[in-house]
Amino acid sequence: MSTVSGAAHSTGGSARVILLIVGLMIAAQAATRYFGVAGSATCAGPGRGDLRLPRTALPETLDGWQVTSFTPPQQEDVPGVIGWTHSWSFSRDPLQVIVAFDQVGFMGWHELTRCYEATGWVLADRTVGRMHSDSSEVAWDYVEARLTKLSGEEATLIYSIFNGVGRPAAAPADRRQDKAGVLQRIAGRVVSETDQTSSREAARCLQCQVMVPHQGPLSRELHDDLLKLHAATREMLRVYWLNARSPGSAEKPLAADSRDAAERPELASGQQ
Repeated sequence: MSTVSGAAHSTGGSARVILLIVGLMIAAQAATRYFGVAGSATCAGPGRGDLRLPRTALPETLDGWQVTSFTPPQQEDVPGVIGWTHSWSFSRDPLQVIVAFDQVGFMGWHELTRCYEATGWVLADRTVGRMHSDSSEVAWDYVEARLTKLSGEEATLIYSIFNGVGRPAAAPADRRQDKAGVLQRIAGRVVSETDQTSSREAARCLQCQVMVPHQGPLSRELHDDLLKLHAATREMLRVYWLNARSPGSAEKPLAADSRDAAERPELASGQQ
């Protein structure tokens, strides 16, 4: 297993990581102005339809990981802020990992690596992969990014997105494609005039991430464990969201989208 930095296995290190996530929300405000997302989407909180999750939305122990702290959003409706984040700190000696659920006032894909760059990280590498959830045969896109700082700090970020009806969002293989996609969605009026509620939910951005600071390359075992942690927590948060928004409804398997391979040839061919 790779050596873990002091920031990753100390109380101060955990606080620094949590502060980093708070910083992402500040960067999100700039994204609001940059992408022109307007109206109620820019007011984070229940008034926008966001959910306040309890600590118990994720289990205290999961595959050897133990929850050591939980940080919910501190305010209700927050004008000018598009991201509403809940974060759990999981530990497994000597590692500390942050698992976060971001309810983003944003339509479609959100390129989280840009927010990390806005807080001082440098993107060293970014790949798009696919994985299956335990309860579904449908593959999800996820982004894995290696981040560095001039100070020598390193981190690995894994994240993926589902929409308000639980469907996975396709990740652009090249993040430069994302800006054009966002502008097209805005220009095309994501919310239709005939079915505003369903269209808004189908375009909503619900972001799940796992972030771990480290030094040196991750071992294959640890890398695989982080992917499993992300897949497991993402599915739990997805089910929690669906059940909370539709009380009494059972979690339904995702149906495969026949358009996926045609629209994503780089994934159909196994490329990342």
